[in-house]
Amino acid sequence: MGRATPSFREKYREAVETLRSELVELLRKERREAFEELERVWNEELGAISNCSNPYILGSLLLVALLDLERRVKELEGRMGELEGEARNGR
Repeated sequence: MGRATPSFREKYREAVETLRSELVELLRKERREAFEELERVWNEELGAISNCSNPYILGSLLLVALLDLERRVKELEGRMGELEGEARNGR
């Protein structure tokens, strides 16, 4: 007989696919890229995440905030790299 309730991994995959279809496709390119990075992190931390529960609305709001923070970090990393390059070249 099959499993009566879906495993956390099944629920996780479904949630990510729902986010992709309902949210990510509508985001600007920078935030879509941030989502990809965040999904990589989620996959690495799936064991820890499986021990937490999140209300969906709050989770969605936090997700968008995290995506924006990830985008900003990437922008700052890029700018920092530019400044380091300028410093090495004696500017």
